[in-house]
Amino acid sequence: MTVRETSRAVFADIIAEGLLNRMERVAYEIVMQHGPVTAREADRIRGHMKRSLQPAMHRLVKRGALAETGKRKCRETGRCALTYVVTDTLPGPPPPKLTLTKRMKSKAADALREAWPQLSEAQQKALEPVGKWLAKGAA
Repeated sequence: MTVRETSRAVFADIIAEGLLNRMERVAYEIVMQHGPVTAREADRIRGHMKRSLQPAMHRLVKRGALAETGKRKCRETGRCALTYVVTDTLPGPPPPKLTLTKRMKSKAADALREAWPQLSEAQQKALEPVGKWLAKGAA
Protein backbone atom coordinates (compact mmCIF):
# COMPACT_ATOMS: atom_id res chain seq x y z
CA MET A 1 0.00 0.00 0.00
CA THR A 2 1.43 3.42 -0.95
CA VAL A 3 1.67 6.32 1.48
CA ARG A 4 -1.22 8.08 -0.26
CA GLU A 5 -3.42 4.96 0.01
CA THR A 6 -2.45 4.55 3.67
CA SER A 7 -3.33 8.20 4.31
CA ARG A 8 -6.74 7.74 2.71
CA ALA A 9 -7.40 4.61 4.76
CA VAL A 10 -6.39 6.39 7.96
CA PHE A 11 -8.56 9.37 6.98
CA ALA A 12 -11.56 7.06 6.53
CA ASP A 13 -10.95 5.67 10.04
CA ILE A 14 -10.61 9.20 11.46
CA ILE A 15 -13.94 10.24 9.94
CA ALA A 16 -15.67 7.03 11.03
CA GLU A 17 -14.50 7.47 14.63
CA GLY A 18 -15.17 11.23 14.79
CA LEU A 19 -11.65 12.02 16.04
CA LEU A 20 -11.39 15.52 14.53
CA ASN A 21 -13.32 18.74 14.92
CA ARG A 22 -14.42 20.65 11.78
CA MET A 23 -11.29 22.78 11.34
CA GLU A 24 -8.96 19.84 12.02
CA ARG A 25 -10.84 17.79 9.43
CA VAL A 26 -10.53 20.57 6.83
CA ALA A 27 -6.81 20.99 7.57
CA TYR A 28 -6.20 17.24 7.38
CA GLU A 29 -8.05 16.91 4.07
CA ILE A 30 -6.12 19.78 2.48
CA VAL A 31 -2.74 18.46 3.64
CA MET A 32 -3.68 14.93 2.51
CA GLN A 33 -4.66 16.13 -0.98
CA HIS A 34 -2.05 18.87 -1.54
CA GLY A 35 0.80 18.18 0.91
CA PRO A 36 3.43 19.09 1.65
CA VAL A 37 1.94 22.55 2.20
CA THR A 38 2.47 25.48 4.54
CA ALA A 39 -0.35 26.71 6.77
CA ARG A 40 -0.81 29.84 4.64
CA GLU A 41 -0.98 27.77 1.45
CA ALA A 42 -3.61 25.55 3.09
CA ASP A 43 -5.63 28.66 3.96
CA ARG A 44 -5.40 29.81 0.32
CA ILE A 45 -6.52 26.39 -0.95
CA ARG A 46 -9.47 26.64 1.44
CA GLY A 47 -10.27 30.06 0.03
CA HIS A 48 -9.38 32.19 3.05
CA MET A 49 -6.53 34.63 3.52
CA LYS A 50 -6.62 34.78 7.31
CA ARG A 51 -4.63 32.27 9.35
CA SER A 52 -7.52 30.03 10.27
CA LEU A 53 -6.00 26.57 9.73
CA GLN A 54 -2.64 27.03 11.45
CA PRO A 55 -3.96 26.34 14.99
CA ALA A 56 -5.74 23.18 13.78
CA MET A 57 -2.60 22.03 11.97
CA HIS A 58 -0.52 22.58 15.09
CA ARG A 59 -3.00 20.52 17.15
CA LEU A 60 -2.84 17.73 14.55
CA VAL A 61 0.98 17.71 14.76
CA LYS A 62 0.75 17.38 18.55
CA ARG A 63 -1.74 14.53 18.16
CA GLY A 64 0.39 12.72 15.55
CA ALA A 65 -1.90 13.02 12.50
CA LEU A 66 0.34 15.55 10.69
CA ALA A 67 4.11 15.91 10.66
CA GLU A 68 6.30 18.96 10.08
CA THR A 69 8.62 18.00 7.23
CA GLY A 70 10.89 21.00 7.20
CA LYS A 71 10.96 24.55 5.94
CA ARG A 72 10.78 26.06 2.48
CA LYS A 73 9.77 29.29 0.83
CA CYS A 74 5.99 29.69 1.10
CA ARG A 75 4.28 30.32 -2.24
CA GLU A 76 1.86 32.75 -0.59
CA THR A 77 4.13 34.88 1.59
CA GLY A 78 7.55 34.37 0.04
CA ARG A 79 8.93 33.72 3.52
CA CYS A 80 10.46 30.58 4.96
CA ALA A 81 7.68 28.48 6.55
CA LEU A 82 7.06 25.00 7.98
CA THR A 83 5.56 22.42 5.65
CA TYR A 84 3.13 19.72 6.75
CA VAL A 85 2.32 16.20 5.51
CA VAL A 86 -0.08 13.55 6.76
CA THR A 87 1.21 10.59 8.76
CA ASP A 88 -0.07 7.03 8.66
CA THR A 89 -1.28 7.07 12.28
CA LEU A 90 -4.63 7.92 13.80
CA PRO A 91 -4.56 11.07 15.91
CA GLY A 92 -4.36 10.58 19.63
CA PRO A 93 -7.15 11.86 21.84
CA PRO A 94 -7.38 15.62 22.23
CA PRO A 95 -5.79 16.95 25.41
CA PRO A 96 -8.27 17.40 28.25
CA LYS A 97 -9.59 20.89 28.74
CA LEU A 98 -8.38 22.52 31.92
CA THR A 99 -11.24 23.91 33.92
CA LEU A 100 -10.76 25.78 37.15
CA THR A 101 -13.53 26.14 39.65
CA LYS A 102 -14.17 29.45 41.36
CA ARG A 103 -12.65 28.01 44.55
CA MET A 104 -9.49 26.93 42.72
CA LYS A 105 -9.09 30.40 41.21
CA SER A 106 -9.63 31.95 44.63
CA LYS A 107 -6.89 29.79 46.18
CA ALA A 108 -4.51 30.56 43.30
CA ALA A 109 -5.23 34.30 43.65
CA ASP A 110 -4.53 34.10 47.40
CA ALA A 111 -1.23 32.27 46.78
CA LEU A 112 -0.21 34.84 44.17
CA ARG A 113 -1.04 37.72 46.54
CA GLU A 114 1.06 36.06 49.25
CA ALA A 115 4.06 35.52 46.95
CA TRP A 116 3.80 38.94 45.24
CA PRO A 117 6.20 40.86 47.56
CA GLN A 118 9.00 38.32 46.96
CA LEU A 119 8.73 38.58 43.17
CA SER A 120 11.05 40.78 41.14
CA GLU A 121 9.62 43.72 39.22
CA ALA A 122 9.97 41.80 35.94
CA GLN A 123 8.15 38.78 37.40
CA GLN A 124 5.38 41.00 38.73
CA LYS A 125 4.96 42.62 35.33
CA ALA A 126 4.85 39.23 33.59
CA LEU A 127 2.28 37.85 36.07
CA GLU A 128 0.05 40.93 36.13
CA PRO A 129 -2.45 39.61 33.51
CA VAL A 130 -2.65 36.28 35.34
CA GLY A 131 -3.36 38.07 38.62
CA LYS A 132 -6.13 40.10 37.00
CA TRP A 133 -7.65 36.97 35.46
CA LEU A 134 -7.51 35.11 38.78
CA ALA A 135 -8.98 38.07 40.68
CA LYS A 136 -11.81 38.37 38.15
CA GLY A 137 -12.65 34.66 38.35
CA ALA A 138 -12.40 34.50 42.15
CA ALA A 139 -14.75 37.40 42.69
